[in-house]
Amino acid sequence: MNKEISTYLAKCGNCKQIFAHPSLGDFAYGEIIFCSIDGQQYTHASAFSEFAQKISRLMPDNSSDFWDVIASLVDSIEDRKYSPHIHCLFCSSDNIEFWEGERIGVMNVSEASFLAAAALPEHELKLLVAQICECINNK
Repeated sequence: MNKEISTYLAKCGNCKQIFAHPSLGDFAYGEIIFCSIDGQQYTHASAFSEFAQKISRLMPDNSSDFWDVIASLVDSIEDRKYSPHIHCLFCSSDNIEFWEGERIGVMNVSEASFLAAAALPEHELKLLVAQICECINNK
């Protein structure tokens, strides 16, 4: 399902380019917008979806990597990987100098899908979540 989301100005800390990005603002509890690591595409997700709740139950109790894990499980569109962080659409950096600047318009953002991960047997999904958590913590 597509969602119409307001867009705001952001500035890359690396290449200094200014670009638009969608933002849910401070009042979208439990929702997030993922950005492709090349900065070209966005998708949104909810922490209250059945799949997200399942992942939450599979994660270690002390983990703060929930959104990073969920982003890693988003079905790839055109072989893109996703991140819970804004990435510059010019240089792909996630070093953003400022974001949520001036509101400049709206963008249709599709809902994230997790068909590949959701199709895994529970024990395989649990192993995958553990591997993702380990990779995140070893960065």
